[in-house]
This record gives sequence, structure tokens and C-alpha cells, in this order.
Amino acid sequence: MRALTRIALATLLANTATSAFAEKLQVVTSIRPIHSLVEYISQGHADVSNLVPANASPHNYALKPSDAKKAPKMPM
Repeated sequence: MRALTRIALATLLANTATSAFAEKLQVVTSIRPIHSLVEYISQGHADVSNLVPANASPHNYALKPSDAKKAPKMPM
């Protein structure tokens, strides 16, 4: 009976831990090279978005209020 209880508890803990990490990490980058690097490192475990569009120069880009909505509330 103890063995069955231990197996059930281990299964429950494993399922809880797996579901806690099932949500993808949200990452916002500033320029395309950093975006590519983060996508490569995360290997599909993160949703990576970039503030500066692919066809825009980061030197001339001006941050808009709508861009702030792209960045989720997270510690930086």
C-alpha cells in the first residue's frame, strides 16, 4: 500500500511540475541580431518578439506608446 501511495504522489508531483513549465516565456528584444540569438538559444521554448521591425533601422527608430504594449510586465 505504501508503494502505491508513493507512486501516486510521485506521479502527481511530476504532472504538477510539468504543467507549471508548460507556458512559454515571453521575450521582447530590441534589435534583430538579439532576436535571432534569443530564438536560437530558446529552441522554441519562448515566444520572442522584436520591437524594431525587420525593415527599419534601429538608429532611426522611435519608440511608440503602442510598442510598450508589446512588452509584457516582467522584471528587467
